[in-house]
Formats: sequence, C-alpha cells, structure tokens
Amino acid sequence: MIFLGELLKREGLITERQLQEALHIQDASTVYKPLGQILIDQGLILPERLRVLLDTHNKRAPLGEILIRSKQITQEQLEIALSKQDAYKSRLGETLVALDYLSEESLKEALALHLNLPYLDLTCYTPDPELQKTINRSYARKHKLVVMGKTGNRITLAMDDPTSLAIIKELETLGFAVDRAVATLPKYGLVQKVFKQREIPGKTRIDRPRKEDDEWLH
Repeated sequence: MIFLGELLKREGLITERQLQEALHIQDASTVYKPLGQILIDQGLILPERLRVLLDTHNKRAPLGEILIRSKQITQEQLEIALSKQDAYKSRLGETLVALDYLSEESLKEALALHLNLPYLDLTCYTPDPELQKTINRSYARKHKLVVMGKTGNRITLAMDDPTSLAIIKELETLGFAVDRAVATLPKYGLVQKVFKQREIPGKTRIDRPRKEDDEWLH
C-alpha cells in the first residue's frame, strides 16, 4: 500500500523535505487537516491536480474518517449512522445530521476537506446580483447555486451539493468552466433574495421573476 505522501513524491510533485514539513504541520495542528490540503495551502500542489491524483489512485480519505479525526463525531456515532443509512435512505453525512450527531455547517466543512474544495460561509459574502444573471435563476434556486465570481467563461460556483457532477456537466455543455466551492444550505436562504434583486439608480427593489429570468444569460 502506497501512502499519499509517497505517491506525491513518486509523481515528482513534492520533495521528501516538503513532505516532512507538511507532516510536521499536520502533527502540530490542534485542528485536523488532510495532508493534501496542507500541501495546497503551502502552494506546493494545485487543488485540481490533487483531486485528479486522489481519484485516480483511490487515495481520498473517507468522509467518516475525516469527521472522526477532526473530532466532529465518535466511532460509535459513525457506526450507528452507517447502520441506519438504509432506513433513512440518505447519504452518510445527511444521516449524521438527521441523527443530530453533526451540524449542517460541520458537515459541509468536512465535505470541503474531503473533496479538497474551498468552503464558503455565505453570511460573509455579498453576492453580486449581476453575477447571478450568469445562469438561469430558476435553475440556481432549484439546485441551490450561487455564482461567486466570473472571469471570461470560468465561474466560481458555491454549491449545496458539490458532488453533483450532473450540474457541472450541464453547465459545461453551455460553455462554462466551473470552479466548485462548498456552501451551507441553511445560510443559502440569507442570499436567496439576490435572485430577485434589480439594481436601479438610488435604491434596490425586489421584483417578481420576469419571463427573461427563464432564459440563459451569457
């Protein structure tokens, strides 16, 4: 079995010294952070390159392991949640939240670590209403998406479910390149009004959706 650090060295992405420094940071930290994320934070590897490598070699740490190592849940809680998944007909994270073992916010923070994606607390952002015109408003509401940035055809998308590759593929067929970020569902409601705002000189008013809101705006 090859550990992630050895794999990264074999691929020529990091040196032994860089690996040891990252492991030292991980051991010294009071808050758990996966090795790959530490290397990203240090600028030693690009997030997309790490994601491809983890998925190709099946080295991604399971969500349950991340939650235990970050002391969000116990081993017993994980086992109970796994045993109840079929009854709840939900994924592990959703089951843990339903059992009140985990908050929605803690789940999304762990999911961001699991997927090596940024986590966005939407209460700390003021989304630009103009950016929300990038994609269909009804589609954005349905799938709980917020456009956080746009450069050319590349958009940064805060997603309630960043594992939904179907959404990414749909947007890519429309010519977008998508950078994902994890957002927390309860806080999404705080920016829901963005999708109904119209900026007019001197004030902002809330309108009902117009017919053109159902058209894709590029």
